[in-house]
Amino acid sequence: RAITALDDKRVLIGGQNGALYAGSYDDRGKLTLGERINIKDAWGHPADIYSIATFGDRRVLIGGSGGTLYDGVYNNRGELELGERMDIRDANGYSAYIRAITALDDKRVLIGGQYGALYVGSYGDQGELVLGKQIDIRGVNGKLAHIFSIVATNGERVLIGGENGAFYSDSLNNTLEALKQHLPEIIEKGKSDER
Repeated sequence: RAITALDDKRVLIGGQNGALYAGSYDDRGKLTLGERINIKDAWGHPADIYSIATFGDRRVLIGGSGGTLYDGVYNNRGELELGERMDIRDANGYSAYIRAITALDDKRVLIGGQYGALYVGSYGDQGELVLGKQIDIRGVNGKLAHIFSIVATNGERVLIGGENGAFYSDSLNNTLEALKQHLPEIIEKGKSDER
């Protein structure tokens, strides 16, 4: 369900039932997978992995079902070490499925999930991930929308896409609160387009 490359030699592959594999290419171009890493959700069950994002050549974020968000780092031996699982909540207070993670730069990240859950995260001086408050993302019908994709373009703009016509575009130079401020006009435009 989620594959990403850290560089031209290393990849991470995430699937169903908690399956996460770190792989690497040898000098002949053959991909070898390491041992399976089991990813758990908020209840200790195997989590389906929906999104993996990389930061630089060492740090990764892994998101999945049941509120699953793991922060990981590759150690000096090239092994992936995962930190404690963070329980991410949606706008209704339930454990959110994390479907989209995008690095804005080497310090900031956007995390999107079900029922309109959008979080802005940043890495502190000690390398710890700090999440800001949750921002509600809604579709053109005004209902909380599942977020399926987040893209940062040219280092300046962010695009957020979800269900029920939810599509947001804004400059990274603006605060993400601007997404909420523009929500009423986006909903109104969507309703007029439906007529």
